[in-house]
Amino acid sequence: MPRIKQRKPVIVQLVRHSFKSAKAKGGLSRKGMNEAVRSGARVPNGYKLAARHSDFPRAKTTAKGNLTGYRYYSRGETYRNVRERAYLSYMPFTVNEERFDELVEKQGEIPIIRRWLDGKISREIAIPATEYADQIIRRALRVGSVLNRKGARSIAVRNISHAWVVEAVFERLSGKHFEQTTPRNQIVRENEGLQLTFYPKGKIVLKYRNKNYNVTKRFNEIISTGYS
Repeated sequence: MPRIKQRKPVIVQLVRHSFKSAKAKGGLSRKGMNEAVRSGARVPNGYKLAARHSDFPRAKTTAKGNLTGYRYYSRGETYRNVRERAYLSYMPFTVNEERFDELVEKQGEIPIIRRWLDGKISREIAIPATEYADQIIRRALRVGSVLNRKGARSIAVRNISHAWVVEAVFERLSGKHFEQTTPRNQIVRENEGLQLTFYPKGKIVLKYRNKNYNVTKRFNEIISTGYS
């Protein structure tokens, strides 16, 4: 008898771009391009992979590398075109970019991201992290829930974004501080991110740094409160 292909639950990922280079046309260093391809090859087998990216060149090039890696090294099926989604950028949450950059330069990236995540940055400088995370969940991650309700299976959506965005969404859904994960006190690294699995009966599981969190209730609460 022919072997029946197993239908897998929908997964949606939110991943930081690969290693950047200001001099490279595509925004990635040679190492960054190679690692983007390897990262794509690590997407679970048996899915049809779609890729979305922020409006930064390094995110677009990472997305293209991911599809290449999945298609040629994992022999996986992909949607051919990558799609740009400006809301995946970290820039939309900065109301006053100049003042925000000054804070980062003076105090360092991790102390400022912690203040932002804790709601201690003025709204005149940046949109609160919880509000921004909710926008990302509704606009970029909700697709998993929609596909699941329609009975779709074996589809993976990979969103290529930036470190601050990944951390904001992780903390919003899990209720944990990213510093509590391993490696401790380290911001999400290049090609690292989170994954949401949407199970047929409605359960939603967040995976981040090899730990699983049941985020069904919080995820559904966020997407049911409207759209920004």
